[in-house]
Amino acid sequence: MADSPTDPNMRRWRLMRRGAFALGLVSGMSRAVSGQGTGPIGSPVGSPLSSATPSSQQLTAVTVAPGDSALRAQRLAAGTQVFALTLFRDGDEIPVGRLRDVLVHDSSAAAPVLRRTLTTERGTLQLTDSTDSAEPGLAPLRRRSQQQNRRVLLEFVGRRVRGSLAPQDVPGVPIDTTLPVAAFDAGNWDLVLRALPLAVGYAAQFAAYDVDAGVRRYQVQVTGQTTLHGEAAWVVKLVIGRGRESYVWIGKETARLLQLETMLNESTMLRQVLLPATTERAR
Repeated sequence: MADSPTDPNMRRWRLMRRGAFALGLVSGMSRAVSGQGTGPIGSPVGSPLSSATPSSQQLTAVTVAPGDSALRAQRLAAGTQVFALTLFRDGDEIPVGRLRDVLVHDSSAAAPVLRRTLTTERGTLQLTDSTDSAEPGLAPLRRRSQQQNRRVLLEFVGRRVRGSLAPQDVPGVPIDTTLPVAAFDAGNWDLVLRALPLAVGYAAQFAAYDVDAGVRRYQVQVTGQTTLHGEAAWVVKLVIGRGRESYVWIGKETARLLQLETMLNESTMLRQVLLPATTERAR
């Protein structure tokens, strides 16, 4: 039987969907999550930070654009990673689904391309998002999204974005815009973050295009380092706009996304955690 609009499971799915794509596909983030590895809701994770960075007022952020030579896209290992998605709300821990992330380095064309497929799953419901980015600088090329009740098709040529946005099975509304600045695909914000030369005291900013919100400025700051899931990790604060913060744990040697914490509202946090032994080599 299909979920009714009042079904609590459907409400959880909508919250999870909003969080899973909060940084690029559907909606935004709100309020900060603790950078010490302990969210305001839920249980502690990771170890205390072993070092601290200067305050944000003392840091000078570098600006990164698509094609920047500082990006190390080759560090993004091809393969499949699976993440557990869990809501923490009013003291309750609620498993709500999984996120499957598949990366493929495709060198068969004239220019190498990084192909990515993200699939968010809860029961029989799925959201699928496929993107192509030019290597090595992660300039966006294409996006194909099949969401619960709409589809998104985008083509990027420099600052120009063309495509369509429509409900399922309905002709799309055309999109044809020229961005004010060169921007990454917002749905791949984490690939940009993972490809940066993270280090103690590192800070950067980059622009990313979201079909719903337009161009947004992402601010990155390494706040410390810790051990998470047995792996040395950078702890990174990610800010989009005023008061919209999230915390990300990135493997120091592997450049894997190990964990992400995002506040959906004042009492609800979404935690995305890499499941052990889920990285599979892509063919």
